[in-house]
Amino acid sequence: MFENLSERLERSFKILKGEGRITEVNVAETLKDVRKALLDADVNYKVAKTFTDTVKNKAIGQNVLTSLHPSQLMVKIVHDELTALMGGEAAEVNYEGHPAVILMSGLQGSGKTTFSSKLANYLKKKKNRSPLLVACDVYRPAAIDQLKVLGEAIGVPVYSEPESKDPVQIALNAIKEAKAKSYNLVIIDTAGRLAVDEAMMNEIAAIKEAVKPNETLFVVDSMTGQDAVNTAKEFNDRLDFTGVILTKLDGDTRGGAALSIRTVVTKPIKFIGTGEKMEAIDQFHPNRMADRILGMGDVVSLVERAQEQFDEEEAKKLQRKLARNQFDFNDFLTQIEQIKNTFKQKGFKDYIIVQFSGGQSPLVQVPPKVVKNEQGQEVQVPDWGKVPYNYDNEPLKRHYPIEKAQEFVDAFAAKHPDTAILLFQLPNEPMPKNNSTFNFVVPYLAYYELAKDAIGTVSIDSSLQHLVAGVVKSVVIWAHSKPVSFGYSYNHNIEQPCRTDDLLYFSALGPSGAKVSYISPDKLLEEVETYLFNKEE
Repeated sequence: MFENLSERLERSFKILKGEGRITEVNVAETLKDVRKALLDADVNYKVAKTFTDTVKNKAIGQNVLTSLHPSQLMVKIVHDELTALMGGEAAEVNYEGHPAVILMSGLQGSGKTTFSSKLANYLKKKKNRSPLLVACDVYRPAAIDQLKVLGEAIGVPVYSEPESKDPVQIALNAIKEAKAKSYNLVIIDTAGRLAVDEAMMNEIAAIKEAVKPNETLFVVDSMTGQDAVNTAKEFNDRLDFTGVILTKLDGDTRGGAALSIRTVVTKPIKFIGTGEKMEAIDQFHPNRMADRILGMGDVVSLVERAQEQFDEEEAKKLQRKLARNQFDFNDFLTQIEQIKNTFKQKGFKDYIIVQFSGGQSPLVQVPPKVVKNEQGQEVQVPDWGKVPYNYDNEPLKRHYPIEKAQEFVDAFAAKHPDTAILLFQLPNEPMPKNNSTFNFVVPYLAYYELAKDAIGTVSIDSSLQHLVAGVVKSVVIWAHSKPVSFGYSYNHNIEQPCRTDDLLYFSALGPSGAKVSYISPDKLLEEVETYLFNKEE
């Protein structure tokens, strides 16, 4: 990427001569060569001229620090102007709405369908979204099948109506589907079209008018160079899109489209495609791209990837230590930080801790099993896989039914996409799964430390509420016993006696049953909203 441009600019800076100050004389030849390099890279002529004029005005008269050469200062000035030329700051995607809607548009052959899948995969993994892909290309026979294959590969569902030829209605029906199944992001793949095709341009304008997307993104093949910029301008005049996606940058050694497009269409580049794989997608960072163009390397991206790799390796080491009983206090602190870093790397700003399954009901004994410890000695431990079951084939342990727990988690994640859900679970327990949920093998006490920085906890009457008592706000669901005896007045205690048909037996603590099923997921979410997210409390 940008190899030719990088080489030309490097040669240009070597031309610069001077002692202590950059002057009009010693900079003229350098900027002349820089302009040629930009034009050879297929940068728009007006953009290239404006760029070099701006650099010249900022460079002339600059004092050069004793630790720098004039060429080094010029590199800094060019770097800053390249960054400004490409937008300055990285442009974020608008996620407002339930669901948020992204409409993809682009030329035939620009890689739009493939990139729709890449974007869904990226936003699912990096931004914690639950996407639904929508096949609205009703003209290309293999388009729907292609999207389904790609969607299956990344674990993202695809909505299609193979018999329909009405892309507007398909898009509207897909949004209804997303609302019904709690998908918080809809990505609509449309048919490729030409700017001169009036009927096709009217069609995508109609889709945009009907679905009112949060984002309308224009996908363009960067290898088409300056033609890509001209086409983007025509599309923008008709669609008024919100951002640009540059594909196939891995094959573009010139890079002119990336340098010109922001200035010509006045819309930010939001993502770039850098290969065929589903992971070959990056958010567009103008400053990092300037680094690449000037041959400095994308150091920030490298550090981020290295950090992810480091965290993964460290996590494996810590788990091995924990299994061997070699876990010390420093390891404990390291693991706490790693968990918090994991949330940040996945795009979460906050987290809550939840426990929907807990200890055994009173009088129920968990059968033991014999295992060997690290020293080879045989010891007895609880066999959680053989917990007694009740008449509903449910474990005789306090728990909120898994199907309701799943419903709550999905609803919470849709409402708070920036908040991670840390699951506090015993081994072998069924647990809800979502892009927002996490479960770590950590010491019991780690949850106490993590709770200090959490928004709060949501749990049944079990160990979690006692562990974090007095540290953080807690919403606690009761049924088997009374908060007056075992709870804390500063928690939000949801209490309702067990119904007669829920009773399995009576214990010294009162009526006991296996499940807490009286409170609906919607009601539970309402209670959590009121208590944990009410800023006035």
